[in-house]
Amino acid sequence: VGNTVSVFSGAMASSSYQSGVAGMGLNLGDFGGISLEIDTSRNKESEWLKSGSGYASKINYSKYFGLSGTSLQASYTQSHDRGYFTYADYQARHEIHQGSTTLPGNIKRQWQAGLNQDLAQFGSLSLNYYSQQSWDDTYNSKTLNASYNANWKGISAGISYSQSDITSTSRYKDNVLSLNVVVPFSSLWGPSSQARINHSYITSRSGLAQNQTTVSGSLLRDNNLNYSLSQTWAQDQHGQAARVQYDGGSGSVNAAYSRNSSGYSQTSLGSTGSVVFHPGGVTLGQSITPKEPFAIVSAPGAGNVSVTTKSGVKTDSRGYAIVPALTAYRQNSIGIDPTTASDTTSLTSTQTQSTPGFGTAVAAKFGTNIGHKAWVHILYRNRPLSLGTELYGKNGASGIVDDKGYAWITGLHDGDQLSANVDGTQCRIRIRYDRLVLSKEIYTGAVECQ
Repeated sequence: VGNTVSVFSGAMASSSYQSGVAGMGLNLGDFGGISLEIDTSRNKESEWLKSGSGYASKINYSKYFGLSGTSLQASYTQSHDRGYFTYADYQARHEIHQGSTTLPGNIKRQWQAGLNQDLAQFGSLSLNYYSQQSWDDTYNSKTLNASYNANWKGISAGISYSQSDITSTSRYKDNVLSLNVVVPFSSLWGPSSQARINHSYITSRSGLAQNQTTVSGSLLRDNNLNYSLSQTWAQDQHGQAARVQYDGGSGSVNAAYSRNSSGYSQTSLGSTGSVVFHPGGVTLGQSITPKEPFAIVSAPGAGNVSVTTKSGVKTDSRGYAIVPALTAYRQNSIGIDPTTASDTTSLTSTQTQSTPGFGTAVAAKFGTNIGHKAWVHILYRNRPLSLGTELYGKNGASGIVDDKGYAWITGLHDGDQLSANVDGTQCRIRIRYDRLVLSKEIYTGAVECQ
């Protein structure tokens, strides 16, 4: 409603629980933004909960200070009836009835505040406070968390401290200190490495200390083979885990294995992908979702060519590929890598743009010349053809003459005939492999335009 006021509303309903919300947001200019809302709920009587209804009010505030890089958020929720339940509280009561240890909420009041400070090249600092009180005092909690994160030459480190005071059937107070360090192997052994090591350490006043070291990274040309190895230990307990996933042009496969010192182990295997029917036939690809647009790449005859838009995607033997997860209503760049094409494949285009809608399939077509390549000296009446003379054939073979009469020709087949316009007349070149020299998949020699 204008530039300073927004209104919002929503509802959810089932046979046993209904809730609704309505509110208004205000842009306060230099003073930040604020929103006010009213939430209502109603639930039917069940074997674990009496019927009830009620409402709660909530206020949210946020402000960003551009000069200092400071972000501030705060919220306060007040329930005005014992019969008011958020959906999470309602579900918690049901879980307790089913034997879960999850405590009921039934919130009476709730405070939440956060402060984030950007320290530029020195990292960032954040402070967060959370407090909750229930109507029947079965669950009260206060939590304060402070954390600092920094990055230096690709190495990132973070340290956090949290203090909690929770009262349920008994009172539980604890202080937890955690440290997390991530070191890319490229910082140690050069930029060609795609691996990193991550170590985290957590300790608390209760005496529990836990360490976890993880090595993860990616392999292969397209970095589409991802892996992770981890070791965890806490006092007299320890465990190991490994996971690997390969994202290929026809889908993804993954495997995982874990075990602990208690003798428990678990192994899993999985595969995901898609089958797309289109005018060119049927193509297998990586997973696609109903709402995400995707592209059908068409490069006729260019098999096993990498698609630069998505890691691991390559064209099949016919030159088709599926590119998943495009961005709807944004311009997407779709490209293929000509360096991965075979020696008998030349690409006349390697990049295209598309702006798809939600859940749509778009065509990404690339021109190809399938055939051998040649670097030949072309003569007409014993003289080289002039600079810029174009050569063209019926089967897609083509080339252009340089300043010394040489031409780079692609898409050649034995016996192909190419034409050229010379001084207003047309001459023809017949390519015969037996009259040329084959060296490193390229034919060389001299031919006459007649």
